[in-house]
Amino acid sequence: MTTPTTTPTPADVAATTGATGSTTTAPANGGTETTRLPDDHPLVTAYARQKQENEALREKAARLDDIEAAQKSDAEKQAEELAEARAEVEKIPATVTDLLRTHLVGLHQISDEDAELYLTATTPDLLLKQVDRYVELSKAGGRVGVVPTQGTANPQGAQVSAFELGRERALARYQKQN
Repeated sequence: MTTPTTTPTPADVAATTGATGSTTTAPANGGTETTRLPDDHPLVTAYARQKQENEALREKAARLDDIEAAQKSDAEKQAEELAEARAEVEKIPATVTDLLRTHLVGLHQISDEDAELYLTATTPDLLLKQVDRYVELSKAGGRVGVVPTQGTANPQGAQVSAFELGRERALARYQKQN
């Protein structure tokens, strides 16, 4: 008994890899020979059982992926909410400082130019220190701790210009060296 020799088609290849119990062998004459195993053959039943187990495992893997995605999205949502909360907390000192600056400028009647120039703090504590120092300097005429005639008097107490004072000091040093 001889078997017919045919060229395999994509449908034949699909049929040989399915659960139909068919197998393909290559005969010596270069063609393809297809033989069909009976449905109750142990290889056919094992193949069908393996195929069902693989399908069940694929379904379980898909469900597991869905569960992990749901849990991951919850974790990501919590991480985003935490990041937003931290950003809001970091903005609080700057907001308080801006409101405090506005209040103190009005309270102490500080000009906008002076406020922009001198009140540059980004924290409330530092801003309060700056305002205290500005008010102290304003009350003292802007020259706290400075003697008005410092450096402009000669040793006899008479007022002289800065040029004359420098000239006298230079002459005194020159005379000490010689």
